[in-house]
Amino acid sequence: MTEALERLGYRVESTTDPCTAHQRATTGRYALIVTDLHMPDLCGTELLESIRRCRPEMPALLVSAFPDRRTIAIANDLGIPLLAKPFSSAVFVAAIAALLESCNAPGGRFDPDAKGRSS
Repeated sequence: MTEALERLGYRVESTTDPCTAHQRATTGRYALIVTDLHMPDLCGTELLESIRRCRPEMPALLVSAFPDRRTIAIANDLGIPLLAKPFSSAVFVAAIAALLESCNAPGGRFDPDAKGRSS
């Protein structure tokens, strides 16, 4: 999926380590976080809950091959869309574009310094 986004001009950073993802998301400037539900050492919903405590305004997308009722409920409570695998690159890119557009940020860019609001 990284390649599909990069081909469209998105700058993408990826990691398979949830601790690295958390550190980057809470200290860096990112327009969006995408995480899988199942990861080593930490569940994707736990990662997003933790990020949201520090950056409640951070848009996110959760992906999963195994979305159960509990996961769907947590994602809904967090206001995070859940994309069920398998999906095509086109569906993934469309979900990203829609999420960024919904931030109402100029040029589709999220302002991490907006302190809980998009501008």
